[in-house]
Amino acid sequence: MVVGYFWHISEIHYHPTYWTEGISCHTDPGHVSTLGRFGHHFCDPPWTLVEEALDEMVRRKADPDFIVWTGDTSYHFSREQRSLAEAVDVIRNVSEAIAVRFPGMAVIPSIGNNDFVPKNLAGVKHSQQYS
Repeated sequence: MVVGYFWHISEIHYHPTYWTEGISCHTDPGHVSTLGRFGHHFCDPPWTLVEEALDEMVRRKADPDFIVWTGDTSYHFSREQRSLAEAVDVIRNVSEAIAVRFPGMAVIPSIGNNDFVPKNLAGVKHSQQYS
């Protein structure tokens, strides 16, 4: 019997402005009294949580056979809140962080609905996207 190991990364929703703009929270900002070092359960996470999660993966299993990365790397947003360049930066930053921690590892990626700009366009015909 052959046994293999892999990591599955999904739903990161990293928000680069967690500390500065407060737009990463999914509730009235009045309900978020303090922003913790690793995030708040009503908010998309800061970089510190992304790094710590990846570092813990390395501590637990640094040499998996491969990594499956199933998207939603980018934060939740309205159509007006983010540009394509920002979306690409978020995905690039996480991609580089994975590559540094798992050098030479095969990573099988896919994109999630929050990785598109405008969001939620996967499988939608161009004429339907704004209806």
